[in-house]
Amino acid sequence: MNSVFLNKRLSLFFYPALCLAFFFIIFSLIKGNFFEVLNYFFLLLIIANLLKLKHQSLLRIYQQQDKPEKVLFHLKVLYFFQPFSSENANLLGEIQAQLDHWPEAIVYWERARKLNPKMAKIYSNLGLAYQEVGETNLALKILLQAEEKNLANADIFSGIGLLFTETGNYQKAIAYLEKGYKLRHDLSQKEKKEQIITGVHKLSHDREQILYLLEKGMIATNFSGEVEKYRAAENWLKTDYSEEKTITLGLEEQKKLPEIYDKNLYFQAVKSSERLMNPRQNFREIEKKYQQTFSGLAFFDDFLTTEVCQTLYEFCLSSTVWHDCNKTRGYLGSYLDDGFHLPLLFQLAEELRNKLPGIFAQLPLTYLWAYKYENEGKGFKLHADRATINVNFWLTPDSANLEPEHGGMIIYEKLPPPEWNFDHAEIKTATIEKYLREEQSSFLEIPYRQNRVVIFNSRLFHETAFLRFRNGYENRRINVTMLFGNKPQTE
Repeated sequence: MNSVFLNKRLSLFFYPALCLAFFFIIFSLIKGNFFEVLNYFFLLLIIANLLKLKHQSLLRIYQQQDKPEKVLFHLKVLYFFQPFSSENANLLGEIQAQLDHWPEAIVYWERARKLNPKMAKIYSNLGLAYQEVGETNLALKILLQAEEKNLANADIFSGIGLLFTETGNYQKAIAYLEKGYKLRHDLSQKEKKEQIITGVHKLSHDREQILYLLEKGMIATNFSGEVEKYRAAENWLKTDYSEEKTITLGLEEQKKLPEIYDKNLYFQAVKSSERLMNPRQNFREIEKKYQQTFSGLAFFDDFLTTEVCQTLYEFCLSSTVWHDCNKTRGYLGSYLDDGFHLPLLFQLAEELRNKLPGIFAQLPLTYLWAYKYENEGKGFKLHADRATINVNFWLTPDSANLEPEHGGMIIYEKLPPPEWNFDHAEIKTATIEKYLREEQSSFLEIPYRQNRVVIFNSRLFHETAFLRFRNGYENRRINVTMLFGNKPQTE
């Protein structure tokens, strides 16, 4: 019998029984029969415990089915039975956040913090929640409190770094982002996660990168033995998980991966430069073009000086910061709060705001990342970003691109309906495609070029065009994305 159906049928018995037991307790108290009161009270406890087990069972089922609304209902019932459980209060906050109910999430997380002021995760969650409702200073205060209480972990350090980024204190941002990154990926860190996501594309990339670093003399020769370990792990995944792009591994399965897997072996130092953007650009014309195209779009070549573009390209080739492989289309990510915290990019953010005030005004840099792709296939799916302005530029030399008129980006003219919520990427690709078809939205395909930048309204739907690049590690397509402003501005 279906377990959900069975649990619901049991409710038809448990709740009336609970009410009946409560009624008999009151009735026995009126009669003054305290022995009966005690008996009915114990019966009440037994029924309440059975009810709690029933809701716990349904909670697990709905968690597996990814039904947050139903999870929320059963969590609230459990919270009624266990009002002093910080774990339940924290989980309630997480589900409310998943549903984009941030004020409600804050209420539960503040309750959890009072119940258990030494639970580090609560501080991370509260920092995120206060940031979401626009209370940046309060979010920063909460996370700094965690540091003062010696509760800071990688997530808290990274969260502080992101908040300092948003407030423009880049020096402190870099220091905290570095702390968080080292706690996750330094070679000295031996603790393993209970579960990780990996894939053949991740192992293949890392093996190629180690070979590249060995050939350049950037890492010690004793790492040469790791190459075969990576190859063996690749073959194991191909054999056991042949049809899967991304694979979840438990602690036991992780033993088959190289010991240095997902560690930072090399971080290339990047020299500062007086000028990053190409000074020969006509910035007033770029602003004019942005304001006249779609709902905000401009692209142009020779974005950075040649030296800066080459520096960033070499950083992406050599630095072992490509940790995110949770992408079914086979590309890797490096994020501001997980390795991609170059001082040069903070400087670039300021240059963009100074050179193009008609586009960026005083919008803060809120996030950035880079993606590195396999040599052929689909890139990032159709989506819109949670920001005001999106800056996207490409680093790999044009000689790598086998289809010069493609391999870049496709941007659609039609903006999403104002009621659509992108806070948690809940809008499915198929829904977006259907909407664009119905609205007969025009689009612009921007071909790939090294050092070409695309600046556009983040609410515009966009996707990576199909790409076909030459084989070889140095030919992988690399793009950098910078986001300015917080949530997209509504019409």
